[in-house]
Amino acid sequence: MLAAKSGFLMSVYATLVAQLAVTFAVRHRLSPVAIRKWMFLASAAATLGLVVVLSAVPMPAWCKLLVFTALSVALGTVLHLGTALMSPAAIERALLGAIGVFVAMSVVAVGAAAAGVDLRGMAGYLTAALVGLLVARLVLWLWRGKEAEKEATLRRWLLVVGLVLFSLFITKETNAMLQKDYSDDFVGAAVDLYLSFVNVFTNLAGLQEQ
Repeated sequence: MLAAKSGFLMSVYATLVAQLAVTFAVRHRLSPVAIRKWMFLASAAATLGLVVVLSAVPMPAWCKLLVFTALSVALGTVLHLGTALMSPAAIERALLGAIGVFVAMSVVAVGAAAAGVDLRGMAGYLTAALVGLLVARLVLWLWRGKEAEKEATLRRWLLVVGLVLFSLFITKETNAMLQKDYSDDFVGAAVDLYLSFVNVFTNLAGLQEQ
């Protein structure tokens, strides 16, 4: 199975590593600025818009790769603004933790595929859980400042749930790569893994702050 898809998998992981390098280089290299809400919101809106374009708009691989690079830059800016007050040591721990989670969940996915287990059926459950998580985070944001201790506890639990959820997304997406015909759309497969990796990182970074 791995041998049959070796070329495709190499393209996926090379693209993934390159785009993560762009994101974290942007996050690291941007000059320190006074954090403004509009900056964060503009970068987040650009990120969301680019994700929608990548998901919904058919385009050739070279064009999709350019949009993916723009997404990596935008998300690097979001991470820069969102983690500007965190220490380099905390960022490093979160990044190393995300790499560890990614490798571990990928091994689980490969093992499941080798055993003939198709995890693509998880997609609906994971999507429903993601919607629930987003709703819970919105409610928490609206509730902010009312009961600090309870808010901190709920925020911590939601970060844990997010970490587990996106770890499972990595497993599902890796397993799907080994069983689904992507028609050589290595960029689309890399985007899925990229977004899950970044979300694992942000949840780990959030837990560092708690």
